[in-house]
Amino acid sequence: SKSGEALSKALVVAPNAALSVFRTIMDVAIDGAGPLPGARKAAGATLNRKGEVEAAIDALVRSHIGMAGAQGFLANLGGWVTIPVALPANMSALATLQARMVAAISHLRGYDVDDPRVRTAIFTCLLTQDSVDELIRNEKIPSTPMVNRIAASTSPPASGLSSKGAAATSRA
Repeated sequence: SKSGEALSKALVVAPNAALSVFRTIMDVAIDGAGPLPGARKAAGATLNRKGEVEAAIDALVRSHIGMAGAQGFLANLGGWVTIPVALPANMSALATLQARMVAAISHLRGYDVDDPRVRTAIFTCLLTQDSVDELIRNEKIPSTPMVNRIAASTSPPASGLSSKGAAATSRA
């Protein structure tokens, strides 16, 4: 995606600034901000509405596609005059929506989105495959982000939900 390419380039050009922006995007995506509820809350509400994990995931994907389309439309209303401001805002908003969707799906699958390994996995979903391969090659991430979790035998139960996952928080 274009936002994945932009994020990948930003990590090379200005790594500290890019990581700061990334942390903010992840915090907003997972915890929410203003009128945008966080990933856990969105996942829980959708699961309560749909009744099953797969239906909730499908609904989350559809709603995030719609939000991204609406956000892109609104960002382009100003035309060429607003591009210097609208483009960075559009890229940040799109990355936030993408991270929120991936985090919500991860939560529904029983992963703890506060776990740094899960956040790394969410982050890698925002990058291009070439960027992920390069990070692995340069040992910036040891391999696929979840290898250590699998090796530690802490993968979610067969139901896809853990005590910290959607079942614990969405039915409250």
